[in-house]
Amino acid sequence: MCVKEWIIKKMIRYPFRFTLAIAVSLYVFAYLFLGFLRLADYLSQGKEVGWLGRFTQLSQGVESWYTFFGSYFGVIATVILGIVALRLDIKIQRISRESEINGLTVSQIKLYDLWRDYVPSVLRGGDISGRFILKLSFDKFDPYYDIAIEKAEWGLLKSDYLPDECYELDTVSVQIKARKQLEIYLNFDDLKVPNSKETMNYFYRIQCFEPIMMKPYERQRCLKLELRLKKMLYGSQTEDIRANLEITVENGNYQDGCVMLEEKNSMLTVLET
Repeated sequence: MCVKEWIIKKMIRYPFRFTLAIAVSLYVFAYLFLGFLRLADYLSQGKEVGWLGRFTQLSQGVESWYTFFGSYFGVIATVILGIVALRLDIKIQRISRESEINGLTVSQIKLYDLWRDYVPSVLRGGDISGRFILKLSFDKFDPYYDIAIEKAEWGLLKSDYLPDECYELDTVSVQIKARKQLEIYLNFDDLKVPNSKETMNYFYRIQCFEPIMMKPYERQRCLKLELRLKKMLYGSQTEDIRANLEITVENGNYQDGCVMLEEKNSMLTVLET
């Protein structure tokens, strides 16, 4: 993290402390400068020091430098107003950026079981070793952002429809960009958990277990994604934005060699840059 980013982060998070630190720093600088003038005045007593004497030996002594404190507090007021204006500008930019990122939507989610289905044609010939492939299609988002999934978790829901314990998927990610869409394929093996109902295989075949008799939270799953968005527009300031996308999905139906996952609920949280 560069000094500029560190300063902005502290100013946004601790505005009062930041302003107080600047005020104290300016006071200490002025006090040290006054100390230097006192020392110069003391050393120049009874000596011909030329321009230095005219600078330090004022008619009322160097203590007259304390008259600058009226201006000093005026500077502090200006600093405070500047910090307030800068914080407001940064927050407006952040709100604008988050509004832009909230346009990120997942239009389609497909689940492939390579033990039963075929490998999607776009991935044939690639390094596909895991049993399952989760395909996520993103759309309605600016094309100059690059999206990467750094972490994916899968888990059951509790009776209050909040995520239960989630398990990280050991994924290999493949991206394919289209004109108005970004497709990300996550390749992974099944979860190694004691409860078979928590596995991807059970969810894939849930239609065989009369899901209509289950409560909604029992036939739904939580998919958590840690996203990293990077602005790729030439000449723009580099941005590295992280966001969490939490999606509640349900086994929809089997078609075209895969299971279509229906999105029941989703929440996108933009983290700090």
